[in-house]
Amino acid sequence: MNQATTRLRLRTEHDRDDPRPSTSKNLKSLTSGIEERNQKIATINLLEPYEVELKLREMELECVTAKSDFSVHMGQILYLETLAKKGYGKTGTSNLDECPICQIVLGNEWCVLPCGHSLCGDCLKKMSSNHNLQTILCPLCRQSMKVDEVSFVDTTV
Repeated sequence: MNQATTRLRLRTEHDRDDPRPSTSKNLKSLTSGIEERNQKIATINLLEPYEVELKLREMELECVTAKSDFSVHMGQILYLETLAKKGYGKTGTSNLDECPICQIVLGNEWCVLPCGHSLCGDCLKKMSSNHNLQTILCPLCRQSMKVDEVSFVDTTV
């Protein structure tokens, strides 16, 4: 987790006093770009006071996006673990679970929501066709998700 953190700091007067690469340096060091690269690396995480609020909002947005992505992946893991335990998903097998909406056995074809819950294709069509919705709520956990994030399983193939 330490690698996933970024240390930011506010630019101080000391940072402002550091000499910038000047045009008086020899041509060889300018063409190689080493000095400029080292300067960029040294100041990459320095923020001006006016940048703090913007950086905070940017990082909060990244956090929300990452949590959403994590939730989708955890749902997929939950689904795959359930498949492994029950032996579903292999060619020719049938899912004996019932659709949580219509209570019909899922059989050889079903839909898997990003949260890991399953339902039949007919119920998914009905849920998404109401007012041409692009997002739906899981009937079990009420998590909101995009229709195009739903996975389809067909064990007849």
